[in-house]
Amino acid sequence: MNKDVNFINGIIKSREGALITPDKLARLIECESADEALTALREYGFGKGAETERATEYEKLLAAETYALTELLRDYSPSGKLRRCFFARNDFHNAECAVRLHYGYGNEKMFLPQGEISVAALKIAIDEDFKGVPHYLSEPMKRAVIALEAGAAAGGAVSLIFLRAYYAYMLALVPRGAYKDAVRHEIDGINVATALRAFDEEQAARSYIQGGKITVRQLGFLASRDTANATQAFAFTDFSKAVESGLKAKEEGKPLVFLERECDGYFLRKLKERRYETEGVLPILLYKAYKENEIKNVRIILAGLVSRVNKDEIKERLREGYGG
Repeated sequence: MNKDVNFINGIIKSREGALITPDKLARLIECESADEALTALREYGFGKGAETERATEYEKLLAAETYALTELLRDYSPSGKLRRCFFARNDFHNAECAVRLHYGYGNEKMFLPQGEISVAALKIAIDEDFKGVPHYLSEPMKRAVIALEAGAAAGGAVSLIFLRAYYAYMLALVPRGAYKDAVRHEIDGINVATALRAFDEEQAARSYIQGGKITVRQLGFLASRDTANATQAFAFTDFSKAVESGLKAKEEGKPLVFLERECDGYFLRKLKERRYETEGVLPILLYKAYKENEIKNVRIILAGLVSRVNKDEIKERLREGYGG
């Protein structure tokens, strides 16, 4: 049943005041130590309820914030359909984890907060012919079981089954507009990153996820490190700068920082163009994007400070955020 959107938007807008601003992020980066940054985060109210004695336990703070966001979306999603969109990633991730755990890979810590389907139901389903699990989850679970029983490695092959199923589900569920555009952009980002990391064109093609705008042929130029044709093929796409940066990073043996930032920031940048709208589902979409990137930024900063990474490198990795 749909809920009172105006009431929900009032609650969501009131939560924005607690988000970490760019000035506060800058303060965290300039801290002398990770423990000092942890103290500052507590002052900001970040990770409320998490028991941490030292900065190396920062994952507890992130888990607390992730759980709080999950429960907010569970309580205030304006419609059942939007809530399914919000929780689909958790459901597909947990379905994959349930299959892996059944075959002895990983542990309980892999699971994300419960989505629409309980973790217990996903675990039980494997032994009960997938009864009680919706078709969109049972089908990739069955395919993953077949792959593992046939001797497939527990890595890429199984993950690809669930990634493809997740994005097919999202493209069918999400209405036209900025949200669907963001899903397609996310698919393209994964395909571009996969092609840049692939050994050859064949490997890139095998890992291709359908639904985006980038073609297998375009990705082939990246996989073969054909810089001239790749630059031309991506010249008029959203990934022109990311491809240029990615090819250079691969050549220098560096991580794909620019590409990761482009993918994580795209949806939020599009939503921020309409941030003064107070009606419809935009406020909750915007808050969700703000909070998810805030959690990523805190992880980047604390992980960087714990590992004594150069502060400029930390800044370079930060995602689009609130107030920026």
